[in-house]
Amino acid sequence: MYRLYHYPLCPSSRAIRIAMAEKNVPFTLIAENFWEKRENFMRINKSGSVPFLAKKEYDENGNPKHLLLSGPNAILEYLEEKYTNFELTIGTIEQRAEIRRICDWFSYKFQNEVMQYILTEKVFNFFKTKDVPDTYLLGIANHNLNVHLDYFGYLIGQHGWIAGKRMTMADIVAASNISVLDYLGMINWQRMSEDNNKSNLKEWYSIIKSRPSFRLILQDSVVGFNPPHYYRELDF
Repeated sequence: MYRLYHYPLCPSSRAIRIAMAEKNVPFTLIAENFWEKRENFMRINKSGSVPFLAKKEYDENGNPKHLLLSGPNAILEYLEEKYTNFELTIGTIEQRAEIRRICDWFSYKFQNEVMQYILTEKVFNFFKTKDVPDTYLLGIANHNLNVHLDYFGYLIGQHGWIAGKRMTMADIVAASNISVLDYLGMINWQRMSEDNNKSNLKEWYSIIKSRPSFRLILQDSVVGFNPPHYYRELDF
């Protein structure tokens, strides 16, 4: 059985949970406040970050060995290569490259322009320093978020899904980020219905949200933060 160390409001942790559920890979969840640098966690995970995937396995001679994987890209690639019952990186070389491009977009551009501001100001500082969120930085994040959401809605309007004509790893990574923002009340879905591109995104998220792999994500809760009333509703 895999052990997945995660933080509920970490988008990449959510992406791995969804991917494992889509591939019917059993795992147990271990919540980890990674900023606390817990000694036992640091002993097995030198990066000190989440997500972190661990499993005790055996070689061909029956000798025990340990799988220890840190970092979302490494874990998602491992799952994709090991469990091919439901492939999430599909198509031609160009199509697979597009899927990876969108995943990288979230790992770097979206992270740097949106998520790091929101998570740091609204969540991590709350636990670390109790500081009041910096409204200037949140304003920057909100502005950037609107630009990104418009682009994602445009892609969905072109393909039906973010990177093609069926759900791929790009959709899982995108939905994991959107779900964190939704939990924190950062997305005005009613206003998005008035814009063509953003209405595409809302319809897409509704479909993703209704998948069985998303059910546990919607049950997440974080002490000190209550999601909006519509967070767990499929009709929002």
